[in-house]
This record gives sequence, structure tokens and C-alpha cells, in this order.
Amino acid sequence: MRRLIAAMMALLFLPLAPLTVQAETGGEASVTIAEPAGGIYYHGSRLTSDYTPSWTLILGSNLQVSAETTGAVISVSFILYDVRDKTMVDKTTDITPGDGFSGTFDGVHAGVYLLAAMAIVADIEDPVASDWRTPVFVFPM
Repeated sequence: MRRLIAAMMALLFLPLAPLTVQAETGGEASVTIAEPAGGIYYHGSRLTSDYTPSWTLILGSNLQVSAETTGAVISVSFILYDVRDKTMVDKTTDITPGDGFSGTFDGVHAGVYLLAAMAIVADIEDPVASDWRTPVFVFPM
């Protein structure tokens, strides 16, 4: 009975799926976190343009993220994971590829975080692309 109800629900929501997306084969799709890059940020502005370490320091409580993609990427979800508490703090999804994939995490508490970007790709062979950046240190000011 549960399978019948699940099948009926899937058929009910099928017309809501975007019909313009064409699945492709081959071709590599990728996602790369562009911002924040390694370095020191003060309320969204990068202080060290020439220095790009592997770590990121955010001085403020807002974390602005953006990703660069290649291939037929449909949407990108940004996930903020607290490394110390081992919990997912927040996530945001962007489904508008026309203006680039970006998002903002507001009210981020002090801590050490892992920032991940997961992209859904219109590719039959490899439907998911991902990238991550850690450590991201946040100190609200």
C-alpha cells in the first residue's frame, strides 16, 4: 500500500519538474567555490588580495558564498557544517544559473566550519558535482 501511495505522489508532482532540462552523456561538469577564497574577510570585503592561504578567516557574522560551474549544472546547494560540534548549521540553494550561483549565511556564530557546494548536473553518468573548503574560521564583530 505504501508503494502505491508513493507512486501516486510521484505521478502527482511529475508535472512540476522542469521540462526544459535535457540530460546529457559525457562531458565533465564541475563546481568550484569561488568566494570565500583563502584569506581574511572583514564584513564581506577581502583584506588580503595577494595572499591566498588554504584557510579562510571571516571577521563578521555574515558569510557570502559563490560558486563557478562548468557543464550543465541545474542548481547548487551550499552547506555550512560545524566541524567542532559535527552538525550541519545551515544550507542554502540557488537554482538560477543566469546570474551565477551564490548565497549568504546570516548570523553565523563563532566557530570553525566546513563549507561545501553540491551541484545537481543534467548528466546521466555523473549527476552530482561537489567542492568543499575548510577550515573557515568565523569571528563575529
